[in-house]
Amino acid sequence: MKLLFAIFSIFFFIVMINGQAPDCTSPAVTGRCFAYFPSCDCSSPPVTGNCEALQFAWNYNRARKTCEQFNYGGCGGNGNRYDSWQECMFNCAGK
Repeated sequence: MKLLFAIFSIFFFIVMINGQAPDCTSPAVTGRCFAYFPSCDCSSPPVTGNCEALQFAWNYNRARKTCEQFNYGGCGGNGNRYDSWQECMFNCAGK
């Protein structure tokens, strides 16, 4: 019985080690995630959204070819909203 328990324990340990999620290959992003936009939207105008929070976000301005800060309400909006200037430029500059 002890042998069976030992074998089960070793098997369980191996499965747990191999079953861990792989390391991320994409850059780490901090902050809250309110919505998922499968593709970058770099052409829409800034949209404050439906809520009334005062959060700063970044929006790509195609005419000026740069990212600009705007007030985001915290929910809703569109895909042309980024947490940082760097993230905005990474996703939109040159596209």
